[in-house]
Amino acid sequence: MIKNLLLYFIILFLFLASCKKESIHPEWDVNLLSPIAKTKLTLNQIVADSLLQVNSDSSISLVYQTPLADIVLDTIAQLPDTSITYTAKLSTLNIAPINIVDSVSLGDIAEMDKELNGPYGGLYEALTTASITGNPTTISAIPPMSFDSIVVDAGNYFQTISVQQAYVDIKIDNKLPIALTNIIFQLKNQGNGLVLLTDSFDAIAPNTWATKTEFLTNVTLENLMWATVTLSSPGSGTPVTLVLSQSATTTITVYDIVIDSAIARFPSQEIINYNNNAVINTTNNLQISEAWAKSGQISVEVFNTIEETMHYQFQVPRAKLNNVPLTLSGTIPAATGGNASHTTVSQDLTGYKIDFSGINQDTINSLYYILTGSIDSSGNFVHITMNDSIYINCSLSNILPDYARGFFGNRHIKQDSTVSFSVLNDLQIDQLSFNDVKVSLSVENQIGVQAQANITELTSINTNHNSSVTLTGTALSSPFNILKPNDPHSLNIDVIPTINNFTLNSTNSNINQLISNLPDKFRYKVALDLNQGITPPPPGSGTDFIYYGDKVSSKLNIEVPLSFIAGNLVLRDTVATDFANTDISNVNGGSIILKSENMYPIDASVKIYFLNEQNVIYDSLSIVSVYIQAATININTQKVELPKLSKNIIPVTKDKLNNLFLAKNLIIEARFNTQPANTHVKIYSDYYIYFKIIGDFSYRVKK
Repeated sequence: MIKNLLLYFIILFLFLASCKKESIHPEWDVNLLSPIAKTKLTLNQIVADSLLQVNSDSSISLVYQTPLADIVLDTIAQLPDTSITYTAKLSTLNIAPINIVDSVSLGDIAEMDKELNGPYGGLYEALTTASITGNPTTISAIPPMSFDSIVVDAGNYFQTISVQQAYVDIKIDNKLPIALTNIIFQLKNQGNGLVLLTDSFDAIAPNTWATKTEFLTNVTLENLMWATVTLSSPGSGTPVTLVLSQSATTTITVYDIVIDSAIARFPSQEIINYNNNAVINTTNNLQISEAWAKSGQISVEVFNTIEETMHYQFQVPRAKLNNVPLTLSGTIPAATGGNASHTTVSQDLTGYKIDFSGINQDTINSLYYILTGSIDSSGNFVHITMNDSIYINCSLSNILPDYARGFFGNRHIKQDSTVSFSVLNDLQIDQLSFNDVKVSLSVENQIGVQAQANITELTSINTNHNSSVTLTGTALSSPFNILKPNDPHSLNIDVIPTINNFTLNSTNSNINQLISNLPDKFRYKVALDLNQGITPPPPGSGTDFIYYGDKVSSKLNIEVPLSFIAGNLVLRDTVATDFANTDISNVNGGSIILKSENMYPIDASVKIYFLNEQNVIYDSLSIVSVYIQAATININTQKVELPKLSKNIIPVTKDKLNNLFLAKNLIIEARFNTQPANTHVKIYSDYYIYFKIIGDFSYRVKK
């Protein structure tokens, strides 16, 4: 039996040994854990660090400031353009006094007697004999004699003058040894025979003189005139020594001539000497006492219709640069061919300190100026008429003050606009209700003026949800005062603004609802009343001031404690995938483990999205969101002390894994909803939610 069994095994062994050998490759499946990504989500993902304020209890507030209205210089102390005009008419031109001298001698009287009575036995013989012998003689009475061919030649002065008015002095200086009586003087034009004046003297004693003054009006003087002198004498009564050259001299002086027209030689003279105040026409009770020009221009334009060269000067004594008064001067040529000559000179006002207190420094808005002008004498005859003039126009334009002082009036200024508000518009949330919003309107005043401010409208606008909330409450009816800063009296020292705050809270307004609207814009209307209730002070005593670039700036300050009711508040982060150490070629399935640490006392639902190289979402890890439980609030501290740890396993198919392995980045998105719905949740600075994504992959291993 044993032998048979042994033989059987030998035969079986030989049979098996004679068979062909084939290769064998064993396979088996193993599960390996592979980290994929991790992230920590905080409010920094949606709100900039600079806007988060950590309070003393470690709670968080959003703090934000947005500019509203700026009221700048040109709306406060605008200096209007101003013109100063002056016309020098012909009446201001002077013709030099006209002096004409003529004499009647004893020889002339003797010759007249010779013509009337012959050469013998009369006055002629007596006078000539006494003159030749030198012996004293008694001169007999002289009957009236007329000397009517006395030529008066004014050709050195004029060719013709139409006189509005003029004064004429007639002086007779009697150097004869006899008295003259019943003297009649007459002056008339040679051309038209017009008698210009007639006057008489009763008596002029020997070696004395007498003067008469006549007033000429509306006459025309020719350059050649006749003078007629009629005289008589009682004689000497006693013997006198005489010579025939002794005479009575008549001097005619025409002066203070006011002319309608003339062809005359005009002497060099000052024809303009004028000073006055140029009044700056302001509005709203604006009083300017002083201004320092940042820019501006003054121009002097001159027209001259007179045929003589003129020199002019325009000076503002109290507008100074480096302590030198503002002066513009020039020369304008004579008019030619009936055409006026013209010139313009300009001066940049930059840097000038201008006093607007007037001539006597006792007023406001008044620029004291001096205007002078003179002509040169060419020696030629110049034709002028009443239409001739020198016209001067001075214009001050585009004056922009670097500094202005005075009283800026009782002015009502309104400003309205819409401004962007970026602090909340990055929040991805359906609804939000804040618990205790603190909002203030801050007004920084660099302008030296007292004022009152009013908020007439403040509306929060959410353009994403097309919703708006308008401020209501007593805040709208409560103006607040804006204080005046101190004047440094220097362009090199900045004005330190006064800070004026007005608080909006739940007591005086619906500010909580306004901010809970999650605005991305604010529409506002504010009103500013300058010097409200202040009576304009006496001229020159105003202390309001402004420097260029300074302004009244209003800002909206918002502090939002993060104690809120939230619906679908989204925190998200984009993270890079890490498959560097993962052999994805033999992965045939598995699951994704989502580990989380949630310090927020709010439940969250999480979704993970796959991004390609262009950061475009092409898939998600699962259709259904992963639920993350809220952390527990400590009943004693009313804060979360420990995070809520969660582990969620998400089964995935091989196709889903293949899509995951193609992802360059992942979006991890957490949506929060406070529960109960009407309970405010307070957020602290150490709150976070942490995610770690791990791949639990099934690998097929071959030997």
